[in-house]
Amino acid sequence: MRIKLLIVFFVFFAIIKAETPDFRLMKNLNPNPNDSIFQSKTTELNSDNKTTNKKTISSRIQNINQATVTDIDGNIYHTINIGTQTWMIENLRVTKFRNGDLIPKVTDNIIWAGLSTPGYCWYNNDISNKTIYGAMYNWFTVADNRNITPIGWHVPTDNDFTLLTDFLNGESQAGGKMKEAGTINWNSPNSGATNESGFTGLPGGLRDYSNGSFRNMGSNGYFWTSLQSDNQRAWDRELFSNQVNCFRYFFDSKLYGFSIRCVKDTMINAVCPPISDTKICCSGDLIITLTAPDNYTTYSWTNQNGTPIGTTKLIQINNPADNDVFYCSMTSPTGCTTKFDITILKYNSKADFSTKIISDCISSSVQFTNLSTTNRGVLTYNWDFGDGTSSTETNPIHKYATSTTQQVTLIVSNPGTTCTQSYTKTVESFPVTITKADFSSELVSDCISSSIKFTNLSTTNIGILTYKWSFGDGTSSSEVNPIHTFASPGNKQVTLVVDNSSTTCTQSFTKTVETVSIFPKLPLVEFTVSPTILKDPQNEVTCNISPEADVTYSWELGDGTTETGSTIKHAYQLTIKDFQYKITLTATNKNGCVKTGSKNIEVNPLIPNVFSPNGDGIDDIFMKGVDLQIFDRLGIILYNGNTGWDGTYHGQQVKVDTYFYYIKLNDNDQNQRTFKGYLTLIR
Repeated sequence: MRIKLLIVFFVFFAIIKAETPDFRLMKNLNPNPNDSIFQSKTTELNSDNKTTNKKTISSRIQNINQATVTDIDGNIYHTINIGTQTWMIENLRVTKFRNGDLIPKVTDNIIWAGLSTPGYCWYNNDISNKTIYGAMYNWFTVADNRNITPIGWHVPTDNDFTLLTDFLNGESQAGGKMKEAGTINWNSPNSGATNESGFTGLPGGLRDYSNGSFRNMGSNGYFWTSLQSDNQRAWDRELFSNQVNCFRYFFDSKLYGFSIRCVKDTMINAVCPPISDTKICCSGDLIITLTAPDNYTTYSWTNQNGTPIGTTKLIQINNPADNDVFYCSMTSPTGCTTKFDITILKYNSKADFSTKIISDCISSSVQFTNLSTTNRGVLTYNWDFGDGTSSTETNPIHKYATSTTQQVTLIVSNPGTTCTQSYTKTVESFPVTITKADFSSELVSDCISSSIKFTNLSTTNIGILTYKWSFGDGTSSSEVNPIHTFASPGNKQVTLVVDNSSTTCTQSFTKTVETVSIFPKLPLVEFTVSPTILKDPQNEVTCNISPEADVTYSWELGDGTTETGSTIKHAYQLTIKDFQYKITLTATNKNGCVKTGSKNIEVNPLIPNVFSPNGDGIDDIFMKGVDLQIFDRLGIILYNGNTGWDGTYHGQQVKVDTYFYYIKLNDNDQNQRTFKGYLTLIR
């Protein structure tokens, strides 16, 4: 029957554990003895015949001993005999191991929740709780082979507590007999508390394994045993203010912070219980030394595959893997054999970081982003920036005083171990970047519209600037010195934004700019000219424009002469080479705005149809200075040249007759023009 009940008990706890990470939270911190879990435990104990014929407890408990025990810190503890055992009646409050090594004091919640090495604290990190409630320890402190208890004492085994509760008529009654009576330290109702055992159990509370928080002081007392239930959990005993039971749990994380109540050694206690330990090493440790407990006569080591590996207390292991387990079977001088196991906890950390230049336009800094990793626990950081300064921040921002390259080193450490890793990187620092946005503006006009010319006055001591103008009318520009025409008058908020290509620096400058409306229209230059074609002897033209008020007129006639006024007359000296004249009118109004207009007049060259080469000096040469050919009636070329025809052929005067001429001329646009006709020669 007892075996069946135990099977039901463990299966049920496994189910509960799978459903929630903390059964105690699900039970609102107050286990109910009517639950099937506790009924089975009560039934188990009540069904054990060895508790049925005991005398009353009070008649078998001795008084508190006069003897005391002192720990390595000098703390003094009173003791009491309960049955065959001797217990301390105060919670342990030591801060060192037997060999003098300090137990790490851990106040940070996150670090506590990540520990897999020894650690202690005071409830709420308040040392005033030391005297009454003692210290809180994780189970790794319990299991450490440097030993936390005074010489001749030990952390109770699971069997030690069972022996105690059996003596107190079983777990279902032992809690009330173990708890300090009254409500000075216990919360009401402190059910069944008589302390008739003299154990004087106190409600020291706990420190949570998941987040490092403290809770349940005054309500619950938790006491470690030295027995682990698996690699993550260990057995403990628990007392509650609203229960008379002493509860035995096997599923509490080794990371919890619980109280420790020590029991005095006996020969059996000293050598027979199984012992577990951990060995911390670093990723770079190639040879690890494992040490079994002292005071045994024989040692027999095996690895986790069962292969024998040594027969001495100390053995060396080559490059073990993380979580490897090694076992040692040991024999005491009394012939008792016990098992010792030690688990390798190898810390594998990597230091790494990246950098980025950041700037606020008046200084330059380097942003360091921490990329370091670890396979367990947490990391602490030590930065050496290469310029004589350092930091312990996770992701520091550092400002360098000079522009140069620096050798920056990050060292990462695992608290509670000697494991460190470092990473060094060359980082380029820049001088202070000073960038300023600024501009000036001035009005410019072409008498058609008004525009603002912007002159960029922005400066920087490093890098290249780019520009973004916003003119306040919905338009923009990226030019260095833009000229902008506004569609309407008024005040505009013009903003210049400058970006520095070498940094993240951006600066802006905003200025109110007054714009003006479009100037009055330009003067008119539409004029008339008559005639539009000249032919000698008709060589005079008349030019006219309807005058506007406050407008002056200036004429260029195309032959180098000028006139003024709204109406002019001009006579040209026509030559054979004049085919066209360009007449240009310039009108200027009172605002100084100028407009011009022009027209061309054509000239038909005068080619005589009669000439008389008789030596009288009048019309003796025909068309001098042009390309000329003269043909007779038979088509014979009498003359070909540009010096003009004198009426001869081969030096002999030709007869009076009619001849044919062919003339080639270039006009004002250098286009070749030809003229043909008949010429009558007379003498």
